[in-house]
Amino acid sequence: MILKLIRSFLAVLVVLPSLFPACCGLAPKVTVTGYGSSIFPESFMPSRGVIKVLAVPVSFSDYSFEEDPVPYLTDVFSGGGSQYAPSLSEYFTEASYGSLSIQPVIADTVALPSSRSSYSRKPEKLIDDVLSAAVSKQGLTLSDFDSNGDGTLDGLYLIWAGPNEGYYSSWWPNSDTFYYDFRSNGIRVGSYSFLSYSMLKQDSPIQQFTAIHETGHQLGLPDLYKSGSQSGTGTDCMMDLSSGDEDPFSKMILGWLTPQQADESGWYRIKSESTDGDALLVAPEGWDGNLLSSYYLVEYVTADNNQKKQPVGSSGSVRIWRVNAATSAFTDDISRNMYKYSNDGSSSPQLLTAADKDKVWYGQGDSQSGLVLSDSSSDLLIYISRLDGHTADIYVSRNGTMPAGQPANSPLDGNEADSSGLGQTENEGSSKETEQSGAVDQDRTADGNDPGDTSAAAAEDGSQGSGTQEEESTGPENTEGSYVQEADGGSFSDSGAGTDASDITGPDTNQSGAEESSSKGQASKKTIPAAVFIVGFLIVCAILLKDPKKKKKKRRSSNRRKH
Repeated sequence: MILKLIRSFLAVLVVLPSLFPACCGLAPKVTVTGYGSSIFPESFMPSRGVIKVLAVPVSFSDYSFEEDPVPYLTDVFSGGGSQYAPSLSEYFTEASYGSLSIQPVIADTVALPSSRSSYSRKPEKLIDDVLSAAVSKQGLTLSDFDSNGDGTLDGLYLIWAGPNEGYYSSWWPNSDTFYYDFRSNGIRVGSYSFLSYSMLKQDSPIQQFTAIHETGHQLGLPDLYKSGSQSGTGTDCMMDLSSGDEDPFSKMILGWLTPQQADESGWYRIKSESTDGDALLVAPEGWDGNLLSSYYLVEYVTADNNQKKQPVGSSGSVRIWRVNAATSAFTDDISRNMYKYSNDGSSSPQLLTAADKDKVWYGQGDSQSGLVLSDSSSDLLIYISRLDGHTADIYVSRNGTMPAGQPANSPLDGNEADSSGLGQTENEGSSKETEQSGAVDQDRTADGNDPGDTSAAAAEDGSQGSGTQEEESTGPENTEGSYVQEADGGSFSDSGAGTDASDITGPDTNQSGAEESSSKGQASKKTIPAAVFIVGFLIVCAILLKDPKKKKKKRRSSNRRKH
């Protein structure tokens, strides 16, 4: 009898860990804090540290450069920049707050003896011929461009001579990735960018930012513009229409920005995202720590660093982003860094957009504070108080009520909030958990465009036989899509005028794969799983306490009947 009890106890210990989570409806949560997890693999170009990238100008038998391209490319990549854009190296140092230092090397021009058309739709052949010539004739050592020692080039740019042939051709700026093990001259080539020298030289901000935009793709970032002739986010960011800084969501994924979490009602103080890499993450139903989920990002933007040309005023402005992030179902070596949602207009909701595209910038002074967002699917309210050019005071309400009166100065004066969001003056209710799961496979689409109502220059999402090709947009600089919000005594509301419904609503299971739990559902989860566990425990004990000889006889009898 004692032996039977011991066997039963040991069996329960084995069964319990797997039985109880299943009964409770719990599943292991995947928390994504940046690249490198099993669900979101690291890009070939490292997002942190000091890296060396190789840029090679390429001429052909039928197209050559009218000038030596090296001096201008040196400015574009690591010198003083171009007429409109900072250098690529300077841009990413500021975007990453010093976390990423890109050191480009501009090789001498490689003159290929074949025509340019002979390389159309043959990126492997073009890359191999260019690198072979650079190694044999210029003495380049390709392993010098592998800073992390993973056997793969950190970054590669081929800048070709000759005119552009249109969006659907090979001769249009694009980035791509070899997901198979493609090697040239003893080193693996992962991500690469093809750039047009003539476009980099044109008198256009978007075109002069092309190299920076394409570097975002090598880092693993998707396009954020829409198919057609309009912005996908409704505001300026580099992966949309090649202007402004990288968006805060991209910076989080790359490990450059860690936001505060507004888990409770109260006051929060955020520093300038432009200089300090701060932001406020607000999930309507609570946040489980997964960056690949559904939430708002509140950033305070000042006219510094990569945001110098933003219309934010001397006190800065607040901008609110709506994130609907999830990966495709197959995030592995074959299909990596693919998001379930995109901004190309082919699916809803959008991956990333301004919470209200008609009201991008909020509160440019003390007199312009007030309610800036009211989430239609929950009681979430976001309220702006003081902006002083360095910090912004934000009040988050989770029960639909705002603080009594508008203080002349922020209640956070002399009480600096830390990175965990401390400093709230009240707690109006506990936050709700939101579990994020599920995704379907979807390729990144890259259809270029120009902002607002300016002339369109759509780009294609074509394939060159090696992966998903990111075609880029050209055209006039974006001067639309940015608006100064006028205060009306706290009557701002993110009503969604002129916006997709997904831009302002909270997460739901149809949009982001999020499983929302109400207080009623949470109560049932506490009672039903316990009963199921007890029943399961009794069944296991009853089975194991039976006479093993009788069980053995039954098995024999059963076997005989089968045969």
